Amino acid sequence: MSMAGVFALLAAVLLLLGWRRARGVARGDWVRDAATRLVITTAPNSDRPQLRLERGDAVVFGPVPALWQADPAMAVALGNPERLAGRPGGDAPAGDYRVLGAADLSAALPAIRGAFGEAALILGPEGIAGGDGRPLLLHAVRRGDGASQGGIALPREPFRQLLAQLGDPRGLQVRIERRHIRRGGWGGGARRG
Repeated sequence: MSMAGVFALLAAVLLLLGWRRARGVARGDWVRDAATRLVITTAPNSDRPQLRLERGDAVVFGPVPALWQADPAMAVALGNPERLAGRPGGDAPAGDYRVLGAADLSAALPAIRGAFGEAALILGPEGIAGGDGRPLLLHAVRRGDGASQGGIALPREPFRQLLAQLGDPRGLQVRIERRHIRRGGWGGGARRG
């Protein structure tokens, strides 16, 4: 086989692989693939959560800033002023979730649209590592809001972009990872020479 034949064969294989991958994206199968997941976590040396969409080893969306703490006024109203994750009105608990579906809130009352945006993803817990067993919402927030109203919140425009990229999000894996940061000083491990 000549060198041109080898290159032609290699080109055909690459075209076939590209076609299969593009077909999977068009059908939305890539969203439910085991290598695809949303991850909400903090960057190294930071205490601010971020959301990213991973496909294998590649980040295909984000990172974008996220909110996972509950609204303090709502937490107090629900009898959870400490915002404990395992109780109503608490912060979003760490764990593994799956997107159960998307809720269209465009026809909801203005107060609901103001709190959650025009759509929300419903996240169901998975197994023992699935938080406290209650579903969470992944939703949009208004600019300047500092808390989520039911789980995880993103700024409106990145949330719209995420929805557009996902298409049908049902079955997408979601992982919420909370890390504790140790800082120097006040017993944080700083040494004196």
